[in-house]
Amino acid sequence: MNQGALRKIFSLLFSGFLFSSPSWLLAAMADTDWKEVRIIVNVPFFTEDSSDIFLTGNLDLFQEKLRPGMFISCLNSEGGWRPDCLKLTKMAKSHLKKYKNDPVILDHVWFTDLMVPASLDEVNLKVVRDGVWNKEETSVHSQWISGHRIDLFEQELDISDWMTSRTRSEFVIDVMNWKDKNGYRDVSWSETLHSSSPDKKVVLNGTELFIHLPNSYYSQPEKSYPVVIFHDGQKISNPWASGESGSWGINEILEKENLEAIIVGVGVDELQRDRLYDFSTPEGQKYAQFIATELPQYLKANFRVKDGRENQTLVGSSMGAAISIWIASYYSEVFSRVIALSLFTSCMTSEGSYPLTNPRYPVKIYIDSGDQNIEWDYVPAIKEFMRAHKGHNRLTMFSTIVPYAQHNEFHWARRIAPLLKASLKSKNTSL
Repeated sequence: MNQGALRKIFSLLFSGFLFSSPSWLLAAMADTDWKEVRIIVNVPFFTEDSSDIFLTGNLDLFQEKLRPGMFISCLNSEGGWRPDCLKLTKMAKSHLKKYKNDPVILDHVWFTDLMVPASLDEVNLKVVRDGVWNKEETSVHSQWISGHRIDLFEQELDISDWMTSRTRSEFVIDVMNWKDKNGYRDVSWSETLHSSSPDKKVVLNGTELFIHLPNSYYSQPEKSYPVVIFHDGQKISNPWASGESGSWGINEILEKENLEAIIVGVGVDELQRDRLYDFSTPEGQKYAQFIATELPQYLKANFRVKDGRENQTLVGSSMGAAISIWIASYYSEVFSRVIALSLFTSCMTSEGSYPLTNPRYPVKIYIDSGDQNIEWDYVPAIKEFMRAHKGHNRLTMFSTIVPYAQHNEFHWARRIAPLLKASLKSKNTSL
């Protein structure tokens, strides 16, 4: 029996159901070639831990790998998509085979392994939270999307070490937002320094500063706070600054996690970014001096900042991660911690760039990288960078891999909250 006939049988008799096939149908299926597909779904950082994540689409004939012989259709009797078609599994390290000996971060990652007819060349899929349409995925700016077209012949991964004589295709979907949420809230910045607003935008020597004060700042006037400084500060809470990549969501994270810190985003002109974040240039050294001297002095004069280098953390991504490490190594009397996401090492090892110095005081540095698109090359480069600086005995570096993560704000926002919490905790943490 050909696959077209089988699909017709399914659509007429079994649409919308999960069912155990009768023996005659299983016999027909024995002549069908099947292909294994893994669908990975990254959900946004503001997704509740209690949520169930579902996949739907125009799949009208497939099996879950763990339940062979149980055939599923995502189509209802009218041919529409069922929002609760396929419940996904939250990913754990045990589901990964390629990073057995590496530390990884797997927050907000879901997946399913499917068997689909080998002749199926593409599908259109959509992610739904809790299996109801009013919680379907949307664009980062809350606009309706039709779904994700998946080309099933786009990539083949050899996994013979996992399942003999098989290949599996892996496809990654990023869910930017949910219909019932506006996870990227615009900020009403106050440009008056001494207003009661917790969100302030001020200009210091021509540089824009985006400052978030903690929830307790005005209710506990006797309390002082540690400081966390972000590069690319215009993107930490502005959902429009990065196009379709969202923002770091720092305003939501600060409120949700009740982080007791003053967050400072240092705005950067995109046209000047490459030179500002390269410590080998005069612009880079001037920028570093601003971050390490003028900015801390300004913050101490205008806000209740905790004294001590142990209360100063730098955060950056890509080249912003590189300049953070440079600044902390040269100004270790000011900063004690660095969170370096998706570290771009090329600007730190090219001919003519400044080498890292062994700092006067101990500095803890967290480094990570995703493994999708351009970040695939970052993983070995970061390992080599860390090996090259083992002799710096006052630099304590710790690195992780973030499977299925790309190089943008959506992915950095998904892992920054636990890193900030670790940095703001006791001195005994890795950060």
